Amino acid sequence: MKNKRKFKILFLTPWFPSNLNLSSGVFIEELAQTVSFEHEVIVIHSEAISKIKGFTKFSSVEKKDNLRIFRFYHKELNPRLLSIFLMTYNMLQGFGYLKKKKWVPDLIHANVYESALAAYLMNKRANIPYIVSEHWSGFPLKKLNIFSLKLAKMVFEDANVVLPVSRFLMEAIKGYGIKAKYRVLPNVVDESIFFPSAASISSSQSTKKILFVGRLHPIKGLDLLFRSLNHLTKLRNDFELYLVGDGPLMQKLKNYTVNFRVKFYGFLPKKEIAELMRRSDFLVLPSYQETFGCVIVEAHMTGLPVVASRVGGIVELITPENGIMVPPGDENALSEAILWMLDNFKIFDKKKIAEEAKKVFSRGSVLDRLTRIYNSIIYT
Repeated sequence: MKNKRKFKILFLTPWFPSNLNLSSGVFIEELAQTVSFEHEVIVIHSEAISKIKGFTKFSSVEKKDNLRIFRFYHKELNPRLLSIFLMTYNMLQGFGYLKKKKWVPDLIHANVYESALAAYLMNKRANIPYIVSEHWSGFPLKKLNIFSLKLAKMVFEDANVVLPVSRFLMEAIKGYGIKAKYRVLPNVVDESIFFPSAASISSSQSTKKILFVGRLHPIKGLDLLFRSLNHLTKLRNDFELYLVGDGPLMQKLKNYTVNFRVKFYGFLPKKEIAELMRRSDFLVLPSYQETFGCVIVEAHMTGLPVVASRVGGIVELITPENGIMVPPGDENALSEAILWMLDNFKIFDKKKIAEEAKKVFSRGSVLDRLTRIYNSIIYT
């Protein structure tokens, strides 16, 4: 959709890639970059850290591609509500500075309900509309205490629109009795990075390449994956596992006794992940919970079929044309699905998988949907 004019959009977020955490909020950065193709975007990021002199600190102003990023730190406190207040203070400070410089946003785009408190207060002070993109798995996992719930209810019901990344997350939020204006807006994937190879790279190779990409955390089901692959070595040994990501299970997994070849890549930039996807045969994501499953979309954009758990937002991504779903935590089902995929991954139409994913999750598609939302609010 061609926008009537270029809007000034202020992104607020507690998650954003930084020197302290390269992978935090990558999907929020990608959304902000996507919006910046058509609009002027400034990001205020306040990051919680445990070691800081005082309670809040301004860090820097950075320029990254089309984005200007104002970075703050706030002390990580218990109860968490205190940290949210400190983050809100930082964001209001940043907003005040921008106003002094005569930069007033047409719309505030908060990410995660915690940052929406600042958007709520900015709206009350300056009458600027705000929307909230929600990504947090804490809603379906029932992690909200009474204070968090009151905060989420207040900022969501006051927002012009709330944008959960999946229908699954939307229903989880509604389950708390929060009556807001909801529109599902998925995470965006950069089609200039994630695209299928011109020719099948691995089709002539006898060793099949299985790929996992994600945080090395218990919720990702990596224990299940390692046990399943060990079981398969009793039947065949023509596969290897590429493991991309970092996290608390790294050392445990490296010490795990395996009968198959596994290569640990650690954290990789998106371009390197995409290249590895083009060299792989299929992706496996045996998570116990996923709010969305961005890595599945990235895999699909490169044409890879996927074996994944039937949980959360994954259910909205997998079809018989692009992968297989298995019950979460079912080691036998996971083993059988991987075994089948090892013999049949070539029957999937890589080009069609990529084309279908691009229609929904590409930058152009998501930007078009989001610009329509911006227009409907700003011109009302």
